[in-house]
Amino acid sequence: MGHLLALTDISAQTGATINGQLLARNGSVTLDHNTITNDRCAGTTPTTTGGGELPKTATPLYDVLLLGVALMLVGAAGWSIRKRFE
Repeated sequence: MGHLLALTDISAQTGATINGQLLARNGSVTLDHNTITNDRCAGTTPTTTGGGELPKTATPLYDVLLLGVALMLVGAAGWSIRKRFE
């Protein structure tokens, strides 16, 4: 169920029923008397969230790395300005 994406070939067995898509990037999709549907699965309903605020996905290490880069840029700018007046 869903989407099957392969870098090379995809072969479905004879008489297979596939709910979704078969996608091959650098190869072929081989079918033999197969049934393919791309409908929503029975019994599932879409869920909605309250929306608004995005979840915090940054790690503390990422925050420290970003702070380090910012301080490095400020230091490089200060060094460049100091070298001009020497």
